[in-house]
Amino acid sequence: MSNVAEGEEQIRYQQAIERLEEIVEQIESSQIDIDDLEKVVSEAVGLISLCRARLTGAQTAVEQALNSLKPEQS
Repeated sequence: MSNVAEGEEQIRYQQAIERLEEIVEQIESSQIDIDDLEKVVSEAVGLISLCRARLTGAQTAVEQALNSLKPEQS
């Protein structure tokens, strides 16, 4: 695993979303140098993957918690 990916694993979901918003803003306002674009897009892809994984994990945990509250059928 690369250092960037390891660093991404340590950030919180909200931090990832905020960084993605910054990246989008930079791209939309043409603030990113073309030489840095590949790096920034790669970072964004990693952050999106991280967010998807966190959302999937949270959804699974909530579903399991709700299922544990259902009465068992005989």
